[in-house]
Amino acid sequence: MRKLTISDDKKKEIIEEIRRSDESKYDHRLHGILLVANGMSPYSVSKVIGNSPRSIENWTNLFLTHGFNRLRESSRSGRPPRLSSV
Repeated sequence: MRKLTISDDKKKEIIEEIRRSDESKYDHRLHGILLVANGMSPYSVSKVIGNSPRSIENWTNLFLTHGFNRLRESSRSGRPPRLSSV
């Protein structure tokens, strides 16, 4: 396989696409925890997946104390969106 070369803007688009849905956020968090479980530090993982080291630590602690369910995106309070999904 040849080396993948893409622009920084395209990389940002990919990251935004990953973060777009609630399930992708859950998968993203699981990937971060898996990298920590494989021996990477939260600082190294943060460079790979683009979140802060503190977020990686929070996800890891939530997983260790509460399991999978706490990693899922919960409903948020606040003003509802102006656009409908229909």
